Amino acid sequence: MTITQILDRAVTEQGYPGMVAEVRDGAQRWFGSAGVAELGTGRERLAGEQFRVGSITKTFTATVVLQLAAEYVLSLEDTVEKWLPGLVQGNGHDGSRITIRHLLSHSSGLFAFTLDKDILRRYASPELLAHRFDRWTPEELVRISLAHPADFEPGKGFAYSNTNFVIRG
Repeated sequence: MTITQILDRAVTEQGYPGMVAEVRDGAQRWFGSAGVAELGTGRERLAGEQFRVGSITKTFTATVVLQLAAEYVLSLEDTVEKWLPGLVQGNGHDGSRITIRHLLSHSSGLFAFTLDKDILRRYASPELLAHRFDRWTPEELVRISLAHPADFEPGKGFAYSNTNFVIRG
């Protein structure tokens, strides 16, 4: 069964309004779609349109990190400082004390940028519609986290933090 057939079946048999898939291999790119992007107008999905994939990327990122560890490309005991020198520094943060294992297990102590007051104001309020297409670089999200003190010393607690995922990425 081809990807196009799978997309078509999702729409015709499962009742989804529309489905998209994109495959990239170096400079080559394939885009496929089925159904519609907008039920009211019947508009089709177009290559190059953006859509959120959300938290599924967290699973992919963790898998790649663990594969790299299994291949001895990196170690779970490697520090953030080793791979991203200078990224996690200041305001009581020290990337030389935070390991990849800490990032994977949410024991880094890094503040969750999603709990920053400005982020909450933008995305957990009526302001969401005005900000839903805002873009942030990973470095910007880490800076937001580092503007807050650490929740605890690395390895000394647990707190779910999307900042861990951003750094792992």
